[in-house]
Amino acid sequence: ETCRQLGIEANQERLLGQRIGNPTEARENQMSGGERRRIHIAHELLGEPDVLFLDEPTSGLSTTDADLVVRMLRGLAQDRDLNVVLTIHQPSRDMFACLDYLILVSWGGRLAYYGKAARAMDYFKRVWGLQMRAHDNPAEFILEFVRDVEHGDWAADRFEEELEQDQQGCLIKPALDN
Repeated sequence: ETCRQLGIEANQERLLGQRIGNPTEARENQMSGGERRRIHIAHELLGEPDVLFLDEPTSGLSTTDADLVVRMLRGLAQDRDLNVVLTIHQPSRDMFACLDYLILVSWGGRLAYYGKAARAMDYFKRVWGLQMRAHDNPAEFILEFVRDVEHGDWAADRFEEELEQDQQGCLIKPALDN
């Protein structure tokens, strides 16, 4: 079942019999980076975790493989009632659309946004007056604003103010309810 969910069912005999720890051996065995990443994730899923923590699971992958991994993780989260926590430094528009919640950290590890990913642009528009063009990637748009050290500090300061004024817990409470 895990192989099917990860999209490696058709090649599971070839893939699962390989050593995956060494990228050179993986290349020699004609294993793509995406296949290798999915096998690593499958290995972690064997323990049936409640939470899966992944640090940059799309790093070094082609855009196609990276999008596939994120869509696969979203499917796993839904099918297995699994919480997936991951870091992605440069999400595509499609990857961003797969996220339920977004934690955005500015320079120095300060919280600049935490809430539903689909509401992030509304928040930055309301608080900062930022307008995104229709063809822009929302993740890149927000990251470019927060990445600037000055804007990142301002964003973190303002988010802290919003949290203090948030009497009903609207910014944090939805994530805690799940």
